Amino acid sequence: MEDDDTPLNWRDYGVEDVVVFVAFWVLAIVVFGQFFSRYVMDSPLAWSEEVARYLLVCVGFLGAIMGVRRNSHIYIELFHRYLPARVSNAVFLVVDVIRILFFVALAWSAYKILPMMGRQTMTSIPVPVSYMYDVILFSLVVMSLRSVQQFWLRIRATVLSARALSSH
Repeated sequence: MEDDDTPLNWRDYGVEDVVVFVAFWVLAIVVFGQFFSRYVMDSPLAWSEEVARYLLVCVGFLGAIMGVRRNSHIYIELFHRYLPARVSNAVFLVVDVIRILFFVALAWSAYKILPMMGRQTMTSIPVPVSYMYDVILFSLVVMSLRSVQQFWLRIRATVLSARALSSH
């Protein structure tokens, strides 16, 4: 069995990876605190379940940014494997445009919903629920930007491969 001593390459990670990492560990600490207070101290924290629920939603949306950046969201690979390369690239470009439009539409909807939240606070602690919706809006905007970036990289790769094929 070999030890993997490859050095950590920070270029493999984005800013969103650090943000979701921190949010995940805050969630883990809250859930552990909930467990410890309930089962060890026999006095559950009243606020921990609600905060954990909101943190889980935030971790989900922030983690989705990582999936968009890495282009690792689930899709059906079988279909495009049997298509000619040009048709497959065109299908991916169309899917990328649809994905961009989807994230932009969701971000716009979140932006329109945010003012409706008003000053509504969490049930157990006086923290505005709109903070969670701010994280959701932020995540959707960054997913839109990362989708545009993926689209641009795909177009660039397609153009470069077409140039390489035409020069031979």
